[in-house]
Amino acid sequence: MEKRYRNLKILTITLAICLAIMIGYYIFYLTPKSSWDLYMSIKGSDNVTEVEELSSDSVNIQLQQEDLNYIRNHPEVRLMQLTAIDFGDRSYIITTDPGHDRMEITNIEEIPSEVMNELKELSP
Repeated sequence: MEKRYRNLKILTITLAICLAIMIGYYIFYLTPKSSWDLYMSIKGSDNVTEVEELSSDSVNIQLQQEDLNYIRNHPEVRLMQLTAIDFGDRSYIITTDPGHDRMEITNIEEIPSEVMNELKELSP
């Protein structure tokens, strides 16, 4: 009886370790970490539902199947990542190139307050 209990304990620990490895694999390798990863996830999606699963619940994705087909069928892409910074009296857009190991700034430009106000309306 004690041997059976020991075997059950070993099996339980082994399954727990396997589950932890699977969760870690999902978190570190299957979820997008950069704009490039996100683009590749969208490009590899078969339908809009898969793209919607990549977003948070509070965001309403307005992507149609024809938009997804266009993304998948057009390999030429220039991926840019924009960061808007608002200091109150001045606002800036920083453009970065996220397709490398290290993000590189490609442009910093001051923008009018009207543009910054429109960007604020877009953010959730």
